[in-house]
Amino acid sequence: MTGKGGVDCAHLRVPDVERAARFYTETLGFAERSRSTGVSRLAASAQRGERSTLVLREGQRGLDRIAVGVSETAVRDINARLVGRGTDFRVRNETDSGSERTLEITLPGGLSIAVRGRDPGQTRGAASVPSAASHAPRGLDHVTLASADVRADAEFLRDELGFELSDVSMAGPGIWGRAFARRGDGTHDVALVMEPLAPSARLHHVALRVASVDHVARLTERARSAGFEVTVDVTTGVRGRRAEVYVRDPAGHRVELTTALPSQPPATSVSLAHADADDVDAL
Repeated sequence: MTGKGGVDCAHLRVPDVERAARFYTETLGFAERSRSTGVSRLAASAQRGERSTLVLREGQRGLDRIAVGVSETAVRDINARLVGRGTDFRVRNETDSGSERTLEITLPGGLSIAVRGRDPGQTRGAASVPSAASHAPRGLDHVTLASADVRADAEFLRDELGFELSDVSMAGPGIWGRAFARRGDGTHDVALVMEPLAPSARLHHVALRVASVDHVARLTERARSAGFEVTVDVTTGVRGRRAEVYVRDPAGHRVELTTALPSQPPATSVSLAHADADDVDAL
């Protein structure tokens, strides 16, 4: 793997930018870093400098692209790899990235991926931008994509962008049903799930990393109080037991709020810390 990193921004198309921005700021606690015609840039609580965690752009619902944050050295290494392999890509600058360069490349399934770098300590403009609320998600945990050809998209991430395939499950002989790819230390930054009829890779859901069970409980209550339908689940896997709360934003995008469940919940924690799959509605 060429340098650590991970998916740190998702660009979503929404029919009503104002309404969607209110959901992410007022309900989930994101900070709106900037607003221009038809575009809102939002930051999570752990986002530094001028970078955005989510970019909302006016348009028909969908995912425009995702951004992968790596070191500047990794950007140069990936640039050289793409040139050496003869892979089509373009180089551009982003107004909110603070990066020397941004590489834009397209998955076989059609989704655009931006690879951008900033070395540690570069926080241009950090003092001039608003901060997210204390209960806000800390950042992106992962992005899950629906893909007509999971294998082609997963191998592209591995071979062209240096992702590691952390897990693959088969839907049948020679057919990849799911694949999990990472550039960082987590289990995955990008998940791909098979959807044979998908005309192109599209968003299945975006997962936001939340600091604690109590933060998840607070966000869940805020979403419910604002009139949004919430689904609560508890899963057990390679990352241990996790709380996963799902809500759809005003545009209809599926948003996951996720955090690890403690083995022994603190005295102030909510009942979710004890929940099993059959009684997760206790939250």
